[in-house]
Amino acid sequence: MCERYAPGVSVLAAEGELPSTCTLCGAQETRPAYHKNGFEVVRCAECNLVYVSDAPSADVLRQHYDWRFFQGGTERFGYHDYERESAALNRNFRQRIKLIERHCRGGQLLDVGCALGYFMAQLGSHWAPVGSELSGDVAEYTRRTFGFDVVEGEFDQIDLPNGSYDVVTMWDVIEHARNPMRMLKKAAQLLRPGGVLALTTGDIGSICARVSGQRWYLMVPPTHLFFFTNATLKRAVTQAGLTIVDVRYTGKHVAFSEIFFRLSYILGVSAFERLAERIARTPLGEVSLYYNLRDIMTLVAVKRNAPS
Repeated sequence: MCERYAPGVSVLAAEGELPSTCTLCGAQETRPAYHKNGFEVVRCAECNLVYVSDAPSADVLRQHYDWRFFQGGTERFGYHDYERESAALNRNFRQRIKLIERHCRGGQLLDVGCALGYFMAQLGSHWAPVGSELSGDVAEYTRRTFGFDVVEGEFDQIDLPNGSYDVVTMWDVIEHARNPMRMLKKAAQLLRPGGVLALTTGDIGSICARVSGQRWYLMVPPTHLFFFTNATLKRAVTQAGLTIVDVRYTGKHVAFSEIFFRLSYILGVSAFERLAERIARTPLGEVSLYYNLRDIMTLVAVKRNAPS
C-alpha cells in the first residue's frame, strides 16, 4: 500500500517540475490558501488560480495512478472499486454523451485520461474512440478488455496527429494535470476546425467549496493539483484558442459504497472505509445516488480557427 505523502517530504524531480510562475497568467506572486496532505496550496495574486505549489514529478504521479488508484487506494484518494461501481459511472457517461452529441454527432474521439475505458465503451458505432492514459497497467487493461487503442504517457507529451479529432474529452482530468494550460493547448491542436472539447472539473469558487474549505471533497492533493473557478476555467480554455459554447453545473450518480469510501479520507474516519466494503457486498452495492452540489462544471468549447 502506498504511504501517505508527509509534510516536509520533497517528491519533486530535478526535471519537469511545475513552473514557479502561474500557468494561467504568468504571475509569480501567490497567497497561501491551504496546507493539505503535506502540500502547499496557493492562490495566484493576479488571476486567482488555485494550485499546488510543490507538486510531485511526472514519474511519481505515474506510480500514483496505477491500478490501486481504481481499487481502494485511500492514500491515493481514488475510487473504492471502479469496476464494481461501473453502473453508476456508465449512467454519468451516457449523460455526457448526450451533451456532446448536441454539438457533434460522431467521428474521431480522443478520451484523455480514459481510465478503464468505460466512457469509450458507452459510445455508439458512429464514434471511433482512442484513449490516452498515464498508467501503463491501466492502459493495458483497457486495450485487453475493450480492444481500444490507448496511448500511454502525459497527455501534453504524447505524439498524436494534429487536426485529427472531432472531439476531445477530459472527464475529471484537468485538475490532475501538472500543467493544465499545456493540456488545453494540446487539445486545441489535435482538434479539427469545428471540433469540440468537452470537460468536467470542480469549481473552487462554488458555495460548497467555500463553505467546506480544506475539507472540500475535491481538495485532495496530490491527486488534484489545480482548482479552477468558473472565471479561471473560462480564461484557460479561451487562452488555449477555443470558443466556449456551454458551461453548466452538472450532478452525477455515485455508488452508495463510494460515498462512504470518500468520507473515510475526507473526514479521516477509517470505519467508513470498512463500511463501504460491507455495503459493496450487499444489494446496496448496486444502488447509486444522484446529487448536484453545483460545484462541478461541465464545459464545452469549439475550435473555430483553421489549423496553422
